[in-house]
Amino acid sequence: MKYFLPLILSVFIFSQAVAQITITLDDLVNVGDTVNIADVDNVPPGFDPGPPGASQHWDFSGFVMNTNYYLYFVDPASTPFAADFPTSNMTVVGLMDSAYIYTTRNSFVYQIDGLAGTYDIFENVVAPFEPPEIMFSFPLNYLDSMQQTIVVDVTIASPEPPADSLRLKVVSELDSKVDAWGTLTTPVNTYDVLRKREIRIATDTIWMKLLGFWLYVESNTDISINYKYMANDVGYPVMEFSVDTAGTEYSNINYHLDAGVGESELYLIEDLVFSIYPNPASTEVYCRMRSAGLEGVILIYDMTGRQFHSLPLNSTQQLKIDVSTYPPGLYQLVLKSDGKGVSTKKFVVR
Repeated sequence: MKYFLPLILSVFIFSQAVAQITITLDDLVNVGDTVNIADVDNVPPGFDPGPPGASQHWDFSGFVMNTNYYLYFVDPASTPFAADFPTSNMTVVGLMDSAYIYTTRNSFVYQIDGLAGTYDIFENVVAPFEPPEIMFSFPLNYLDSMQQTIVVDVTIASPEPPADSLRLKVVSELDSKVDAWGTLTTPVNTYDVLRKREIRIATDTIWMKLLGFWLYVESNTDISINYKYMANDVGYPVMEFSVDTAGTEYSNINYHLDAGVGESELYLIEDLVFSIYPNPASTEVYCRMRSAGLEGVILIYDMTGRQFHSLPLNSTQQLKIDVSTYPPGLYQLVLKSDGKGVSTKKFVVR
């Protein structure tokens, strides 16, 4: 008996420390949130996602960040293609250059309604998903599963002769399951997580319209296995990656950063208040500080992190900024005040 009781206690304590969680809408990002993501080029030697099942332990602390980027979750009304997705209530900016991901979040699902923006040499492309792709259904629990077929079918003007138009149709077959739960350690933190495993079979078909006739160009099918690890109160997957069916080629590897690497000085000071107007803007914006006398610098970045503008504060209370040459899109203005801290606001250029 003297050995049996400690054994029972140790099992009880372990079961409390490693608990199966449930993901709800409250665990997802909302409009106004920003997520800092670490991008990884290569997995460590011998890396293996491990088997499915309960009470797993994943140690991914050996991942090395190559770069980081920010995702911005904004009100669709502040974006250029809001009218094309009237039912969407949140837009993701920053995942792709000059592109917007229109989504819907509610207490039942988080889904992608479609994409819009500039892709390579193609401008103002609008690509609705039919039906929308459900990323998560709530509440999300261990062993939940889902099958979906998503179609994206867009026709765009050809940027180069001899074709008049190009048509791209993507049919994605998705089979997903929450196949494991346990604890996950990244280079940043340790989390209780659910793991979602998804098999995606995507078939891309391209046609070209030449002299009024549609001609078949090519068709390709790609199969990938995608993993997402979700934790409570984080808002975004704490780890993601894809692997081919052979289990040898990994891609799209990233993990959630709790704090911006190399950006420790960028903290929000509540009493460092300023406003931007007009917003949206077309030719110029005004940055007005609550009080004069601030010394420092104003920096403007696009959603890929590229710096567009830098100008000194010089103790003025209001600054006029020319944005007439900015490509349409969402920007972030960073006000860095000497000795007081940093504050940020977003604005849209139409």
